[in-house]
Amino acid sequence: MVVAAITKPQARTVVGGARARITLGRAGKRSRRCAGAFIGIDVSKARLDVAIRPGGETLSVSNDTRGIARLVKMVKITEPKCVVLEATGGFELMVLEKLSVARCR
Repeated sequence: MVVAAITKPQARTVVGGARARITLGRAGKRSRRCAGAFIGIDVSKARLDVAIRPGGETLSVSNDTRGIARLVKMVKITEPKCVVLEATGGFELMVLEKLSVARCR
């Protein structure tokens, strides 16, 4: 399982944006590593919104010790090839740490 945090060099506003800057299915080594089931986590101060692909399941948990424990349990059951989470001003650090520790067991 690969756990990665995506950093954003700068924020973008929706005003004047012709289209979203989200690229799906980039070609190259990075996308091949994530072939099969993968988990994407949208991080905010209060909540973690989780999506599992290709199955389409979703989950929302609180961004605290209890919610993260629930998320880690789900990740262990799912056994994804890749977990990607958004770097959001440090709110992702506890999730990243707990997922990394769980991976080492």
